[in-house]
Amino acid sequence: MVLHILKVGHNMTGFVYKWTKITSVFAIKGCEHIENGIIKQDDLMQTVWTPLNFECPPVNFLLRKNHEHELHMTNTFFNLVKEDWLKILKLPNYKWVEISFDDDTKIQSCFLATINPNPKTSSTFLSDSTTEDEGVFQL
Repeated sequence: MVLHILKVGHNMTGFVYKWTKITSVFAIKGCEHIENGIIKQDDLMQTVWTPLNFECPPVNFLLRKNHEHELHMTNTFFNLVKEDWLKILKLPNYKWVEISFDDDTKIQSCFLATINPNPKTSSTFLSDSTTEDEGVFQL
């Protein structure tokens, strides 16, 4: 498998895209729901993703605190957002590769890559990339 990494200049580590992910209370007891036949009220939470070093709009997602499908629903929504961001960046054939998340600063770091499942070479680094801003690496 070949990993094709978008990078800036001759920096072998590539350009690292960064955004914050902040979750906070949007409305205290702002979400009424039924649990085991009992009407309950929980906080309505807002998660906001804000790009830090690339030009894309921030996005937000609202969901009740402690929703049983919170992780799945939030991840599904944000995966669609990341696809939209790639379209805005004019890089629709790339995928986000998350490399770190800082709990203190709430900053997610990623780089972009495409995966070629049919490499034409066994080399670990191919220098024949299409531009000087790209590299191809074998995994």
